[in-house]
Amino acid sequence: VDAIDASVSRQLGVELVGAPGTEHGHCRMTLKADRGRSGVHVDPAFYSGILYLSRPEDCLKPGAGGTDFFRHKRTGLERVPANRAELAATGYDTVDDLVADVVNKDTTHPAKWERVMRVPMRFNRLVLFSPWQFHTAAPGFGTDPESARLVMLLFFARTGR
Repeated sequence: VDAIDASVSRQLGVELVGAPGTEHGHCRMTLKADRGRSGVHVDPAFYSGILYLSRPEDCLKPGAGGTDFFRHKRTGLERVPANRAELAATGYDTVDDLVADVVNKDTTHPAKWERVMRVPMRFNRLVLFSPWQFHTAAPGFGTDPESARLVMLLFFARTGR
């Protein structure tokens, strides 16, 4: 994980470390039959990353899930606003109010969201994105650990340097 942190920092030109209190560097395996507890969400980080580790032949199968990004239907938002002006335009007083009413309230209600993009899963592909974009894992696949969706979760914080 240290080598990944160093490589991402170098590529972005920003010194990054694992975000405290996150599952930075943990792997997650998801079988086709598995059902997650969360839905569309945001992450508490400066950057989020998903490193796809499933075998190349499994990534190419129909329905092999990558990462999905969404628009909230009621508000039209695709992410948490990045500054005060954007937040003011939403009608919410604080980011916490927006997250509570949009993300937390509707996270497990698929009808409240419109998928705007799916990043396909490819072995050894690292997807880096703003953690404030509304996103979730695409469906799992496979029937055993060898054929399942396998990813490494990365949640980056900026260092003080």
